[in-house]
Amino acid sequence: CIRGVTIKILEHSGVKWRTIVILQALYFGLMHFSLLQSTYTFFLGLLLGYFVYEYRSVKVSIWVHVLFNVLGTIASAVLFLLLEAAGFTAAQQNAVVLFMGLAGVIMVAASIALLRADPRSETGRKKRMMQRGGAGGWMN
Repeated sequence: CIRGVTIKILEHSGVKWRTIVILQALYFGLMHFSLLQSTYTFFLGLLLGYFVYEYRSVKVSIWVHVLFNVLGTIASAVLFLLLEAAGFTAAQQNAVVLFMGLAGVIMVAASIALLRADPRSETGRKKRMMQRGGAGGWMN
């Protein structure tokens, strides 16, 4: 909801889409009020903002956010138990979680890049159409 409102306000102000994606990701990260969470949620926010741009809807970003939270909750609970059993300190546990969160966001971003490069994918076709001056996307 906040992402959609933020994007609409910035879009109506004439801000370019790349700037919108960065600003809404920064806002998303800061809204988590924790240095650890703000760091990886900023990168997640970039990805979610990209989904809004690519699919012209906040629905995909909402579902990815929900999935990220559910999987993150389950994985972090198991991970913290394992790290605690292995004798990791709280700071070491947080560093591992931060690294894993960033690695997850990077893997999703790399998957999107590969999907966009695949000429057989719908996203790849859409990108080629945009390059040829065809319809589609919010950049027109």
